[in-house]
Formats: sequence, structure tokens, C-alpha cells
Amino acid sequence: MSNSLDSAAIEILQQGDYTTLALIDGNEPYILTLYYGFNREEMTVFYCTEKRGMKLDYLRSNPYTCGTIILKGCDNNAFLYRSLVYKGILEVIHDTKEQAKALKAIEKHSGFDIELSRLRDPMLMKLIMEESSVREWESNRPGS
Repeated sequence: MSNSLDSAAIEILQQGDYTTLALIDGNEPYILTLYYGFNREEMTVFYCTEKRGMKLDYLRSNPYTCGTIILKGCDNNAFLYRSLVYKGILEVIHDTKEQAKALKAIEKHSGFDIELSRLRDPMLMKLIMEESSVREWESNRPGS
């Protein structure tokens, strides 16, 4: 894995709809699927969620996180898949200026107008990418 982003990784970040984060507490895994926003200059991925659930317990136990974004498509004869796997430290954002920056990035990427007041106990988080890896593969369509 590399700590710089190539054009394929940036394309996946720009085209993906959501990301899945893997958290772990001891031997217990936990998965979160979230909309995200991305700041290319800072190599930072932003997320918006609610504080309820087990994610905060897992985050306190081990903030080192792995995420993935998968794109799929097809041409006449094959299914095409591309994925980005990235790792880094996941943090809750407490600074109001940084929260505003995160929210703007998420809204820009997702196309949603997120009203924090409509969420029950909202929480904004960020992950600065330390490592990333792109995989591309294709599989033939049945009968081709």
C-alpha cells in the first residue's frame, strides 16, 4: 500500500457513492457504511453519522481503521470492478470550523443537503489516509 494517491484512487474517491469502514475491538469486528466527502490536498476522508450505536466504543478501543470504496461497471463482454482500500486513524471532529469543512465536503460529494439539526445526536469524523491501494479486475459475463 502507498501513502500517495494515484489517478485511479482519486477517480474512485470522486465516483464512489459510499464507503465501508472496518473497526475492531479486540477480536470483535464492526462495519460502518457511510456517505463521505474527500479533501484531496489533505488526503482526508470525512464522514457524518449519529453517535448512537457501538461505533464510539470501537473507535475508543482502536482508532486505526480500514475503509473501502467499490465501483462496478460493465462493457459488452465483462463486468468491471475497481476498489480502493485505505487505512488511517479515524477521529471524531470537535472543532466547529473543521466540522463545517467536513460537512461541506460530504454535501458536495454526496449531493445531499445535510441538516445536522434533523439528525439525532450527529457526529462528524475524519480519517487522514496513511495507506491506500487500488485493485482492478474484470470477469466475463456468463455466456460470453
